[in-house]
Amino acid sequence: MNWNISPKDFARVCKKRDRDSYIVLDVREEDEFLRYSIPNSLWIPLSEVVKRSSELPNHKDIYIVCEHGIRSVHATLLLYDLGFTNVFNVMGGFEKLAKYELLTA
Repeated sequence: MNWNISPKDFARVCKKRDRDSYIVLDVREEDEFLRYSIPNSLWIPLSEVVKRSSELPNHKDIYIVCEHGIRSVHATLLLYDLGFTNVFNVMGGFEKLAKYELLTA
């Protein structure tokens, strides 16, 4: 299974799909999240993903982001191991997403 989605394709999802049909999960630390984020994203730091996985709907696509794309890979694999099959790692994280104007300060 391919769990990765490019920043360009993720930006297309954000602009074209109904927001109720998917979740954006931000797995960065609090100080990073407070600097900027994607509007209406759900913030759960990587260290709490397993413990708080019950907060995630298993009937929606979950797009996972972090700063550079490393923590989101780990979160994607953790959730997949917990039985989530609709999880997608946004490659390159916010570092690569900045040019698609999805972030708010």
